[in-house]
Amino acid sequence: MRKAKRRPGCDEEAMRGALAPPSRKCHSRCGERHRETMALGNARAGRALGETWIKIAPTPAACPACDPAGDPMPERGSTTTTGAIGTDAGSPSITGAVGESAMILGYAGLLPQVSAAATCAFDQTTQTGGMFAFGYAALILSFLGGIWWGFAMCAGVRQGEIACLAVAPSIVAACLILLSVGGVISLSLALVLLGVAVLLTLLVDRRLTEQGITPSGWMALRVPLSLGLGSLTIAIGALCGALAA
Repeated sequence: MRKAKRRPGCDEEAMRGALAPPSRKCHSRCGERHRETMALGNARAGRALGETWIKIAPTPAACPACDPAGDPMPERGSTTTTGAIGTDAGSPSITGAVGESAMILGYAGLLPQVSAAATCAFDQTTQTGGMFAFGYAALILSFLGGIWWGFAMCAGVRQGEIACLAVAPSIVAACLILLSVGGVISLSLALVLLGVAVLLTLLVDRRLTEQGITPSGWMALRVPLSLGLGSLTIAIGALCGALAA
């Protein structure tokens, strides 16, 4: 077999030609070798890319019962959705129940009025007990109005009506304070009227309960507390009137 003769490269021709510039034939042979080397490199890169190809899982189709984030959407016409604030659409949905902690704190709220009654009974020289009882009863009356306001914000039906009822206790308390401070009515009469106002709040609580706006067990909490605070306030007013006479 004949061995193929090795073709001299550009460097060898330059050495032979005493550092003469390479010929056109040398340039063409080098260009062919360069193109072959580039083609071989591209082929190897293509094979490496094919071996490391990462398959991306297709995105699942959106569920018609879910929003774009994937969370379940409420059904249309569902009765469990709460009505929007300021609208009369939908029905109110107040969940929850009056717990043991609320019961304990509620009954503890009667202690200040009990202490005011005791002060009026044992300290007949000043009106400290009567003034304290009046201020505390006015504060609780306004507090009840704030609770009704919270119920109104959660109710989609007759929200305006409940909101009007919610501001009434604060207005009544403010009027009684002005009348008492201005000397229009006596402190004892102001206490009696304030106690009656506290008792009348039970009518509003009952109406809200019938509409399903209040939590479960609301009347079981409100009836003894309103009766207790209202009766104590009226009793303190009567005691202050008897002492003044």
